[in-house]
Amino acid sequence: ELWCRAMLVTDIVNIPEVLGEYRVDEDNITAGKMNFLDKEHACLVARNLQRAFGIVLTEVEEPLFQAWSNPFDRFPAQERRNKLTALERILRKIYQKNIKCNFLSESSLLNSLAAKWNWAKYHAPRNYPYNIQNIEQVFAGRCRAGFYLRFKDFCAKNKTFKAKCRKVLGRLKCRNDK
Repeated sequence: ELWCRAMLVTDIVNIPEVLGEYRVDEDNITAGKMNFLDKEHACLVARNLQRAFGIVLTEVEEPLFQAWSNPFDRFPAQERRNKLTALERILRKIYQKNIKCNFLSESSLLNSLAAKWNWAKYHAPRNYPYNIQNIEQVFAGRCRAGFYLRFKDFCAKNKTFKAKCRKVLGRLKCRNDK
């Protein structure tokens, strides 16, 4: 909330380096408040979209902007497609409103919209560096980097898995060399 209010009166930027990490596990106090934090995040997004662009989200649309857990996973396939269609419509509206008021730089907004879309649809990491040139690229095709980055993250967190893969690949290579 602080950064959203500050953004209305001054310029702010993200720096491309991690200055701290946030750990969440079942014993963490935040883990017990995760649903509350998810709903609060969606409420903050709705409030700021209204403040900056005059976009009013309905009670059905607001949960699409939860950020801790992917809300699109909770729905059966057809309903998930409908929710993603609604999200796409809202993201396009944000882009169009920004063109009129020039609140955010176009390249930053396009990359943020791509991060939101690819996280919602493909579970791509939100910090993946996109280089989007136009609004159609945000929604075009499948996010190919998402799987690689998720797999890389999985391997980093599961050291034994990585070692087992090396062992299996080594054995396969030996068989092929024979």
